[in-house]
Amino acid sequence: MLVFSLTAARAADDAAPAPLPPPPEATDTPPAPATPGKPAPKTGATTKADVATGDLPTMQQIQSLYDAANYNDLLKALAKVLPLKGKAAEPYDRQKLLQIKLETHMKLKQQAPAVATLNEMADATDDEPAKQSARATIQLIKRSKLFIYTPKPPKKTAKAPAPLDITDPIARKAALQAMLDEDMAKVVPKVKAAMGQSALPPIAAALEGAKGVRDLEVGVTGSDANSKSMVADLGAHGRDLITKTVEKMSRRLDEISKDANETIRMRANVMSGAGVRVAQDRVRRRGLKADEPQELRRIMNDLPAIARGAHDLVLATGGKQSEADAMLEMCNELGKRAKKTLEADYSNF
Repeated sequence: MLVFSLTAARAADDAAPAPLPPPPEATDTPPAPATPGKPAPKTGATTKADVATGDLPTMQQIQSLYDAANYNDLLKALAKVLPLKGKAAEPYDRQKLLQIKLETHMKLKQQAPAVATLNEMADATDDEPAKQSARATIQLIKRSKLFIYTPKPPKKTAKAPAPLDITDPIARKAALQAMLDEDMAKVVPKVKAAMGQSALPPIAAALEGAKGVRDLEVGVTGSDANSKSMVADLGAHGRDLITKTVEKMSRRLDEISKDANETIRMRANVMSGAGVRVAQDRVRRRGLKADEPQELRRIMNDLPAIARGAHDLVLATGGKQSEADAMLEMCNELGKRAKKTLEADYSNF
């Protein structure tokens, strides 16, 4: 039974961490002053000389640049430290640097660099919820206009919610929740309708929608409870439908084969050795009826698509590769039986 709760996401929102928290709190400590007689840090790409002389901004200095909204110098500083590897990178928290870089591009309303930074954040972590949070924020940026997201009212008669400036982390969190509610409102009816269907295309379309909302749900609530339930129910319904379809084809094929191989006795006039026509009893298999060859060809034509759909459905809903391969083999074997029945010579035993 499907359990869909559009309010569950809102309830979980209070318990789940924000998908992309703002940079750490500002500090009152000013940047370290330049050493007398030492040249000011250079801008541009980091060089080996920079690393050797320690001519690099510290984490504290980078944070201070962000707190002071000195975004141009901040991006230059980040360009120096983010490429560092090995020991040179040890003093820096890479995820924190990327978070600061993201917030900077958001404040500057730079869409392409913000999306590129989110992709970099997803690639830089093995934490799946963090990856999904980054992907959810990418969706939000792309579905916003100049970093303003306008939620749709839950009902046509309802007053339109106020636009949200997603450059602000708090408003961004609210926009992500609104986007999740909107997507769930579209997906849930499709899933419910597909559960009552006896054809695969509606199930496949609903499954795609349920999978598509998963990143957003995890990114907003920290859980995929609703989308996981929808995918599981659709998968079970789809597999049951495919199994019943193939079993029905198999039973029909058994009936056709049994009838076609039924022994019948027929009387025919044959020419004797003396050149005289005489009546003679002959035994043969009945063979296929007029419409049965077409029915067998239809089974053979439909099975490859059913096999691919079954294979993909099992894998898409978390099934094992062995189960997917078994569904594929079941369809392939039935296709071979249909071909053998169609091409058999029923005039001979």
